Amino acid sequence: MTFAQDAEKQVGVAQARIKVAAVVADAKPAKDANEAGAEAAKANRPDENFLRSQRTQRDNVKNQNTGAVDGGEATLEDLVRLSMDGDQLRLEAVGSTGARSQRYRVKGADAVVTVTRSVSSAIAVGNGVVRPPSTSVSLNRFDLNVKDDETIWSTSASQSSTYLSISGQSVLGRVSFSQNNSTRLNAGAIRTQPVRVTVYEWQAGPRQKSVFTAGADSIDKLRAQHPAEFRKYVVPLFRKFSDMSWMTPGASDAYGVFGEITPDPQMAARVQALLPELDSDSFATREAAARQLMELGPAGVLAALRMEPASLSDEQKGQLGRLIAAHRRRYIANPDEARRDPNFLADCLEHPDFAVREAAKLSLEKVLNKPLTFDPKLTGDALQAAADDVRKLVQELTPATQPADQPAAPGAVPVPVPAVIEQRLLIR
Repeated sequence: MTFAQDAEKQVGVAQARIKVAAVVADAKPAKDANEAGAEAAKANRPDENFLRSQRTQRDNVKNQNTGAVDGGEATLEDLVRLSMDGDQLRLEAVGSTGARSQRYRVKGADAVVTVTRSVSSAIAVGNGVVRPPSTSVSLNRFDLNVKDDETIWSTSASQSSTYLSISGQSVLGRVSFSQNNSTRLNAGAIRTQPVRVTVYEWQAGPRQKSVFTAGADSIDKLRAQHPAEFRKYVVPLFRKFSDMSWMTPGASDAYGVFGEITPDPQMAARVQALLPELDSDSFATREAAARQLMELGPAGVLAALRMEPASLSDEQKGQLGRLIAAHRRRYIANPDEARRDPNFLADCLEHPDFAVREAAKLSLEKVLNKPLTFDPKLTGDALQAAADDVRKLVQELTPATQPADQPAAPGAVPVPVPAVIEQRLLIR
């Protein structure tokens, strides 16, 4: 190696060392900043004695509500249901019918739910006006197997004619959702934000600090305006009392609106094959066929909706109507209006059937008069994020309007497609 080559090599080594030193110097402040952030977060946490008391409260949950009547074991769906009533969330509870609470073990989960009802007397509010008696219901769910500090272990819900509240507690904090049911949108009136969510975390002191709060005119708008926070805080809270299926239109809703979607030929043949047995003179045969029909799920719903009602007997219409009703989550009075409702179409973007997502996208592009980048082939978290982006766009581009879809009220006769099948069910 020549002297010049050796000198060049030494210069190269020196330059490399300078670059490494610069990289290390640049990285050091970031490392220090991360360490400082971790130390600040640790300093803000309540002391270990307080956290230990919170964990003790959680671990002693098995001893709570021992005075409640034992209602036995029940599925969560049999105890409580969440649904949408227009733009408002509605809670329905079964169980206790008297003043005393009933305690149920949740089937398939290491949890208990306590249901309590109370009835208020009529109250004179002045000027000859009497507030009629009202019924309120409250529920408390305790998850017995929670061991970490972040997961909600205690969830409570209460509802009356004027309000609905759901809150969940973990060792580290609390999530609270509230809805003012008496706040309605009247012509010419300014509507306050009746839906609100607040997230609290325990910090040094100990004291609770609000780390997130938001209000909106409806759950749909709350979801659209704060999609990440809605999924992070509100969805886990609601899941304590529901499987969240009510947030997506059911098979009967979607297939009733998007009439161009055709059933699988094999499924259509299965439904057709059950029709003679549904009309059998034998009660046992009819019952067995009815059970098989209900097990066909959403694909069977699509096949049932595309059948010609004129070719069916009353018994066959009634049984097909049962299947359709079991998969209905919205009351859609007019399928054509629902197809022009951007909020309904945005909800359909998360439907499990690709054909529904594709049809919803095409319809929404016509309503908004612009193309969408949404990909109906997406699944999982990517699908949720893309649908949330569309919801935000819908809120920006469309004015507040009355939803085209409403929940099916008890005893009401909806107008599905085809109408005759389900109407026959509801008047039986």
